[in-house]
Amino acid sequence: MSTVYRFSAEEELATLRQWLWHEHISHYYRQQDGAQLIILINDAQQGSANVLVERWRRNELPPLSSMSSAKGLVDKGQWRSLKQALRHQPVTMVLLLACVVIFLLATINGNAVYYALSILSPNAWPSVDDTLHMHAALAAVLQAQEWWRLVTPIFIHFSLAHLVFNMLWLWVFGRHIERDEGSVYWAGLVLLWGILSNLAQLLYAGPAFGGMSGVVYAVMGYLWVEQLTGRRRIPVMPGWLLFMAVLWALWGVVNTMGLSHNVEMVSNMANAAHFGGLFAGCATALMSALWHRFTDRRRAMR
Repeated sequence: MSTVYRFSAEEELATLRQWLWHEHISHYYRQQDGAQLIILINDAQQGSANVLVERWRRNELPPLSSMSSAKGLVDKGQWRSLKQALRHQPVTMVLLLACVVIFLLATINGNAVYYALSILSPNAWPSVDDTLHMHAALAAVLQAQEWWRLVTPIFIHFSLAHLVFNMLWLWVFGRHIERDEGSVYWAGLVLLWGILSNLAQLLYAGPAFGGMSGVVYAVMGYLWVEQLTGRRRIPVMPGWLLFMAVLWALWGVVNTMGLSHNVEMVSNMANAAHFGGLFAGCATALMSALWHRFTDRRRAMR
């Protein structure tokens, strides 16, 4: 059950919500029955949210400057290297920049970000408690032709650590695929893996999720299978790193089963997105290897 804070219609919540986003407390806002509701996405953050709500009620929260978090992030001396990266790995750079921009926008108005980019509109979240309602809500999204929602959750990140971790691995490994296979092929893979991992997470645990980690796991699986099949002669994906990534995902599953005492740390992990992305990446690389082997044999027979 999600934590819900109820306020009267006359109360001004702008400062409170700015502080919630400033502290990366994921939530969404709506009005219902003449009241204002703030609903937490991750109940593990309830303690921090309670502190902010109490401080707000005592008028101890000063207004935040909406642009303060964006100051000084771009060093003009870095434009040259940025242009070079955009030229050689344009899709990877666009993905990184999009995630950073959306993260900054979420610190200013996270409610608008979630309404625009979540796989289901937050208005539908309370009605998707089982698989049947989940399918109906997803069908409604498709009937409304909001196709972008199948992909856009990959751009939502709930904390700075979440963002940095995903962007680091996307840059380290994703650019190899773009460099070797081409930007169009890489963009197609990101769309495919994003959709598959998002759907896996939606059907497994509901719509309250986000992040590029499903795509990151797909990248790892893709590169690993390419190395195993001989398609990638220079290894770039260490087997031990993939093993550690799988252990991390398994730890998340263990936490959701209540078998660990450290639930708060990974209680909101997108476990199904991790494994869905990993399997999708492995399967894509395997199909690609089989296709190239088939076409090579056909050429040899001519």
